Amino acid sequence: PQDVNFHFIDIWMGLRQDLAASYANHYIIGLEYLTPENTLFRAEAYYKNMYHMLTLKQAEFFQEEDSEEFRIDPFNEFYDTDGIAKGLELLIKKTHGKVRGWLGYTYADILKQTEVEPWFHPQYDRKHTVDFVCDWQWTERTHVSSAIAYSSGNPYTPILGHTQQWYDNGYAKNELITGDKNSERYPAYFRWDISFVRRKPFLKGHREFYFQIINVTNHLNVLGYIYDNEYDDHTGEYIGINRMGIPMFPIMPTFGMRFEF
Repeated sequence: PQDVNFHFIDIWMGLRQDLAASYANHYIIGLEYLTPENTLFRAEAYYKNMYHMLTLKQAEFFQEEDSEEFRIDPFNEFYDTDGIAKGLELLIKKTHGKVRGWLGYTYADILKQTEVEPWFHPQYDRKHTVDFVCDWQWTERTHVSSAIAYSSGNPYTPILGHTQQWYDNGYAKNELITGDKNSERYPAYFRWDISFVRRKPFLKGHREFYFQIINVTNHLNVLGYIYDNEYDDHTGEYIGINRMGIPMFPIMPTFGMRFEF
């Protein structure tokens, strides 16, 4: 289905003979400066027109009577899609001294349109992204590192509710009511990791003991939403659609040892 942030399997198919091949016009302008102390400053702006991309036709998403699970029909057809991508990338990178690392910022604006949808932001569109990585050489053999990542939320298509359609044979079909395509965004993503590494010679190589903490602040990052019907516990009356977030990694300390030969 469309508007999914994570796929367990990517399916690749050959282009049908009746479909035009995709192509793009890409314009880039950049400026780069390396100081005598090996500190890099870089700025790039880009604009890209994309033509004849393929978008899977949204399959029918429905719920059968006497079932709590939503189903989606198979799909094998596409919409011809055009797109525009533009943005700005800034980078400062320090590669010398006891303290090294980089700070990067990206602004991106991506739009697509299909035969049935006007311009919309695809699910991988992120307006703002900031990455900060720092490594401090505490001693000759010991390093302390930290990484901070922030990005604005990805867009998704909200589910507003559902309707129930009854047929003459007594069969009922539940269909979801959705908002405008990718008209809402997930909460912003934030993650701060820290690590401690101690390196020593070992035989003809080295060994490293490491301790790291992933997501130090235990920030709740949302991978996606799942939806389920909600009923009154006493009367069994239908209340509405219940939305539940799928969380990413919580705070996670890890440690171990690596060997290099």
